[in-house]
Amino acid sequence: MCTEPTRAQLADLAAQLGVSGKKMSLIRRGTNWVYNVGDTHIVRVSDRFSPTRVRRNLEAAIFASKYAPVLAPESEVVAVSKAGRNTLSATLWPLGSTIEGASAGEGLGFALKALHGVSHSDSGIRYADPDDLPNRGFERLAKAPGWVDESIVSCLESLLEKRTRVWHKAFSSAPKSIAHNDAQLSNVISYGGEVVLIDLDGSTIGPSFYDLVPEAVARKRMGTIDTYQSVVSGYGGVSKYDEYIQAGIDMREVTSTTWMMTVDTPRHQEEFFKRFETLVDPGDDREWEAF
Repeated sequence: MCTEPTRAQLADLAAQLGVSGKKMSLIRRGTNWVYNVGDTHIVRVSDRFSPTRVRRNLEAAIFASKYAPVLAPESEVVAVSKAGRNTLSATLWPLGSTIEGASAGEGLGFALKALHGVSHSDSGIRYADPDDLPNRGFERLAKAPGWVDESIVSCLESLLEKRTRVWHKAFSSAPKSIAHNDAQLSNVISYGGEVVLIDLDGSTIGPSFYDLVPEAVARKRMGTIDTYQSVVSGYGGVSKYDEYIQAGIDMREVTSTTWMMTVDTPRHQEEFFKRFETLVDPGDDREWEAF
């Protein structure tokens, strides 16, 4: 779905969640449409995941929140509304406060360490497949929009194939745990007096080290050296993952670049080409923009 849900669709979803659709204002559009509801709650609307997948994501957050600093949903309801050929699914969450800097980094590291220590035998969270990440990149490249030249697609496919081989080796030997899989500063907030993880949509039982990778990429590509060090400090050190993290960085650089093709705005297009150019030219040290 390329356009924002209509007010009628939002009203339908809001009614199922027990809140007022009239008070919903769009905060951002990423994998989900994210709305502020009366400065008290957040409604996340998905047009990419099935209701079954959204339910699974919700249950993962509920489980993890019992044992680690993870935000629990306000409601266990998954609201569903048909939108033409698409189905919208929505969930309701408490509204927290954004945090930045060292406190955010340390809180992220601390929360990840706790999450990785949770026993997952009864979690119901699915086990990761080593091809999950590379396949996302390949699938996006197979559906590349018209503004991406075929030569660029071919180059990224070759780069992804090369990096996938290294990724497979790291995946197979690395320690496994509940993994957030998108553990960046934008996915921690302050709520109830503590720093908590949000957005467990991609969580799996998988390599723990990959949760250190998003901020390691930011350190390399966005110059956030101090922030990464604060994450490491909050985690209590990451030396046991040193042999794996570079493989994760290499994989995420390519997959995050392909993600830029999925949001059709001038800003995302510009960032896509910049990221591609810096990937193929080691001498191009332009910093990436955070999204």
